[in-house]
Amino acid sequence: MSRTGHVEVPNDGRMTAAIVQKLCKETGGYNTKCLNEKLYLHFKGWPRIENLDEFTGARVIWLEGNGETSQLARQRRRARFGSRHESWGRLTPL
Repeated sequence: MSRTGHVEVPNDGRMTAAIVQKLCKETGGYNTKCLNEKLYLHFKGWPRIENLDEFTGARVIWLEGNGETSQLARQRRRARFGSRHESWGRLTPL
């Protein structure tokens, strides 16, 4: 099973909870959003990382190859997901 998924990103390029949920199912995850511990969201071309509020069980989120790489964006994610996501600080800009 492919880890990158084959879900089409809509024309407006927005990351929606429904699309993330479909990607979870395609990569061996669960239909219930809060049960997914790994989110394989890399190389989808999303300009913003958003709408992940319902994925409260996520411990690993793969985001390489997407648009939001600024220091401010990393700080916002760190604030939202807490200190257990220390690896967020090690992201390098594209």
